[in-house]
Amino acid sequence: MSFPTRLKTAMALRGLKRSQMAKQAGISRQTLCNWTKPNARMDLDHFFSVCDVLKVSASWLRRGTGPPVQLRTDPQVAELALIMSKMRHDQRLKLLAIARQMAGAKLELS
Repeated sequence: MSFPTRLKTAMALRGLKRSQMAKQAGISRQTLCNWTKPNARMDLDHFFSVCDVLKVSASWLRRGTGPPVQLRTDPQVAELALIMSKMRHDQRLKLLAIARQMAGAKLELS
């Protein structure tokens, strides 16, 4: 998984749109958009604030190593998060309701 993919996946898992992520990390939306492109490189000035906002380890976000969030061990979760990040908000809510129903519980991320 590339850096831009890890960044987009973590944002999707946190339910953050680019504008929300940029604001919370103290960067411009354009800067964040640049980081989500192939071969993107993040400047270190804001790297750790992005990790804090996303609640992921720096080693995972930068290189994909070490404990991230639960993503590294389950590629299907990462793929689903990426798919969901491309959906409209109402579509994500419908999918979430279906997933909760299938799991037989009302689970929420903290």
